[in-house]
Amino acid sequence: MELKKIFGGIALAALVAACSSDDIAPMTPDTPQTGKLTIRTSLPSTRVGLSEQGEATNPGLKVQWKADDKLAVNCYQQNSVSTFTAGTISSDGHNAEFTGTLASTPTGKTTLFAVNQIVAAPIVDATAKLDLTTQTGKIEDLGNYDLLSAKGEYVPTNNGKIDLSMKHNVGFIRGTIILPFTPTTETYAVKLKADGLATGVWFSLKDGSESNQSTGDINISAAKVDGNKLTFYAAVLPQTLKNMRADIVGPSAEAYNDLFITDNFQVEAGKLYTVTRSNEKLADVSLWTDNKAWSKTYDVAKYKITTIERIPAEGSDWLSVTSDGTQVIVSATANTTGAPRQAKLIFGNGSQKTTIDLTQIEETDFAGVWDMTAFKTFYTKGSASTTNYDSKWSAAGTTPSDNRTDLKIVDGVNYNNKTELNLVNKTGKTVTAYESLSQNSQKATNNVSITGLFENLKTEALTKVDHSAKQATVGIFIDTHTSTKAQRLYTGQYAGEYAALMPELSTKINGGWSFQYATIGGVQYTWYTGTVSVVGHTTTVRWNANTSGMHKLKTSDKTPSLYICGLQVMRYYNNSISSTSMIRQKPGGYSASNFAAYAVTYQGDIVIKRTASGYKDVEIGGGNN
Repeated sequence: MELKKIFGGIALAALVAACSSDDIAPMTPDTPQTGKLTIRTSLPSTRVGLSEQGEATNPGLKVQWKADDKLAVNCYQQNSVSTFTAGTISSDGHNAEFTGTLASTPTGKTTLFAVNQIVAAPIVDATAKLDLTTQTGKIEDLGNYDLLSAKGEYVPTNNGKIDLSMKHNVGFIRGTIILPFTPTTETYAVKLKADGLATGVWFSLKDGSESNQSTGDINISAAKVDGNKLTFYAAVLPQTLKNMRADIVGPSAEAYNDLFITDNFQVEAGKLYTVTRSNEKLADVSLWTDNKAWSKTYDVAKYKITTIERIPAEGSDWLSVTSDGTQVIVSATANTTGAPRQAKLIFGNGSQKTTIDLTQIEETDFAGVWDMTAFKTFYTKGSASTTNYDSKWSAAGTTPSDNRTDLKIVDGVNYNNKTELNLVNKTGKTVTAYESLSQNSQKATNNVSITGLFENLKTEALTKVDHSAKQATVGIFIDTHTSTKAQRLYTGQYAGEYAALMPELSTKINGGWSFQYATIGGVQYTWYTGTVSVVGHTTTVRWNANTSGMHKLKTSDKTPSLYICGLQVMRYYNNSISSTSMIRQKPGGYSASNFAAYAVTYQGDIVIKRTASGYKDVEIGGGNN
C-alpha cells in the first residue's frame, strides 16, 4: 500500500478573500432592480479540480467553472431557493459571474447561502442532500459530486452585487488496485468500504448548518482497467478512513471481497489523495490485540497451504488459517476465557513459511486467583504486647542461602513458598503515584485490588496494556506516606490492627540483604511494576529485584539511592504510618528503636502465574507451577 497526499499541507478549504483575475471587470453601480442580483464567485486558487493534469509525474485535479453551472441561492431562514446561471467566466475558470432573481427581495442586510447544483445533491426544502453512495469512478464525472458552498452578506445599497468565495465540501481519492485476476472487460464495478464510512450529509441553505450524516458503502459502477491495473476516482466526505477495502467481482463471477487498500488516513475537503493496492506478500505478523475476533486476508493466487504448525500444540485452535486458491485468511475467535492468551501459527508451502504470533489481552483479563512465589519469604510470630513483638523469625518453605546476593528466581528451582493472590477488578480511580523507575509524578489508574499478601490485607494495584508496544504491566501500590492513613485497615491475630504495604530497600547493588527501614517519607504512593508475559493460556508477571535490574526508588520529596528489593507488610497501633506507632521487635539482642517487627517480608524476585481454566499449564520454571 502506498499513500501519497497531493499539494503538501495547503488547506484548500480555506476561503479565498478576493478575486485576483482581471478577466472579469470590477463591479460598477447600476440601477437597482427588485430581486435581481449578480453574484461573482471565486474558487479555491490551488489546483484540485476536475480535469486530470500531469498524471505520470504529478497527478492532480483542476477546478473550473463551466458555462452550464448553476447556483442554488437562498436567504437566511427562508424557504424559497432561487437558481442563478453562469455568465462571464475568467480564462482560468476560477471566477464566474452568476445572475438571477431572488424569490423575495430582502429589505435590509441579510445572509445569503449558496451551493452549486450537482446531480449528487438535489435541493429539497432549501436543503442540499448530498449522497455519495453511487459514483461512476470516472475522473470526468467528479464534478457531479463536488459540492461547493458559500455564504455572504447581501446589502441593498450595493445595487444588487455580491462577492462569494466558494469552498469544497468533499475530498477526492484516486485509487489503483492491482487485480488478483486477469481482467476480461475495460471496466469493473467496485464497492468501496471503510469502518464507519460517511457517505452523505445534508447542507441547509437556511442557516448553513450540516445534519443527517449517513454511513455506508460507495458503489462505483465503471472503474477503468489497464492491463491488470484498475483505477477509480471517488469523492468522499472529510473523515479519517479506517480499514479501507474493496469488493470486486471477477470475470467468472467469483467474489474478491475485503481487498485491503489502506488504513487510518485523514481526508480533507478540497484535497486529492492517491492510494495504491498491490497483491500482498505473505508477511509475518506479531501482534497484540484486544479480545475481539480478528482476521487478516492475503491476496495470493494459487497459493496452497501444505504445512501448519501450532505453538503450543494444544489449546491454540482459536487461531486458524485457510486458503481458497485466491486468498489466505488468518483468523482468531473472540477471547472469552477471561484471561490473556497467546498462540503462534506457522504455515507454509515448501520452503516458504509465514509466522503469525497473536496475543489477545485486555486490562480486565488479570482478575482471578494467581500462584505467587518469592525468592525468599519470612515473617515474625509469637506473642505481642501493645508496643512490642517477639523477635522470632520464621522462613516459609526452603529458602536460598543468605550468601546469595542476586535475589533472582531461577527457572527450575523449587522455592516451596507458593501462596495465592486474588486480583479483583474495580472501577478505576486516578491517583497521584510515582512509578519506581521515574523521578516524575504520574497519574495512575487504580483498577485492581489484591488480597493474599497477608491475612485480609487488601492492597491496591493497577493493570496496563499497551497493544501497540506489545507490553503489559501489573503495578502494586506501595504506601510512602509519613503521617496519613494506612493503605488498608485490617483485623488480624497480631497486636497491630493497621497495616501498610511498604518497599524493602537496599542501599547498594551488591548487597542484596543489606536492606533499610521501609518508611522513606513522601506524601503519595509508589507503584512497583511487574512485567507481563503470555505463553499459550498461561500468564506470568515478574517483579525483578535482582541486582542487575533493581528498581531505583524516587519520591516527591526525597531521591535516595535506594533500590526496591522486595515487599513487606508493616503493622501499626493506629492509622498513622509513622515511627511512633510502628510495632517493633521485642528488646533482646537488637535495638527495639531501629528494628520493626515485619508481619511478612517477600524478598527478591516475585513471580505470579495463572493459567486459564480448562487449559494446560505451560512450564515457566520449577516449583512455581
